[in-house]
Amino acid sequence: MLWILSIMMLGAVLGCSKKSVEAQESNSDTTYFAAGVDTTMTYDGKQPGTYVLSKGSRFEVKTEKAGVLGTFAHNHVIRAQAFSGEMIYDAENLLDSHFEITVMAEGLEVLTAAKPSDLGKIREAMLTKVLKAKQYPNITFVSRKVERTQNGVRIVGDLTLVGQARPESVDVALSQRGDSLFARGTFSVRQTDFGIKPYSAGMGTIKVADQVTFDFEAVGTR
Repeated sequence: MLWILSIMMLGAVLGCSKKSVEAQESNSDTTYFAAGVDTTMTYDGKQPGTYVLSKGSRFEVKTEKAGVLGTFAHNHVIRAQAFSGEMIYDAENLLDSHFEITVMAEGLEVLTAAKPSDLGKIREAMLTKVLKAKQYPNITFVSRKVERTQNGVRIVGDLTLVGQARPESVDVALSQRGDSLFARGTFSVRQTDFGIKPYSAGMGTIKVADQVTFDFEAVGTR
C-alpha cells in the first residue's frame, strides 16, 4: 500500500563529505518483510476487516544525488518514525477496500550521513527548506480506488505533500497472516510536481535529484 505513503516524505538533504554511513537499523522488535520473501496477495477466507497500522510498519524515502559535483554528495534514506492510519481490506469486494495513512513530518529521521554530526543539519534543512513542516505538518495518502492485479492490487489515491494533493497509484503486494495484513510496495514521484524545489548547495553544483523513491512495508492488525 501506499502509505505512503507514505511516507513518506519527501526527503531532501545536504550533500556532504566523502564517507557514507550505513543506514541505522530500526529499533522496533516487530518482524518486517524479509528480503526475497514472496509477498504476493493471498486470501485465507477471513471476513473483511479493518487493520490499524502497527509500529512494525516501515515507510522510507530514498533520495539520489545530482549536480556537476554530485560525486561529493550522498544518496540518503529518510524514515518515518511517527505515523497513523488504517487499511480496510475486502479481498472479494475490492471496491469496499480503503487505505489511509498520515505521516507526521516532524517525525522524519535521516538514517544516512557523511558523519553522525551531519544528521541534525541534514534533517533541519529537510524540514525547514524543503517540507516546511511547521506550515504543513502532515503528509497523507487517501485511496480512491483499489483494483486487482496479477500479483496483488493497485491502489489509486491522493498523495498530499506541502499542501499539494496529486493523484498517485502504486502496485502493492498483500498478504494476510492471522489477524495481520501486510502491504509492500515501491513508487517514485518528482518533487517539482508538488511545487517543491529540490535542495541544492554550492550554487547548484551539488543537489538532490528531482525524483525520489518511496519504499514501504505496512503492517496492520485488527
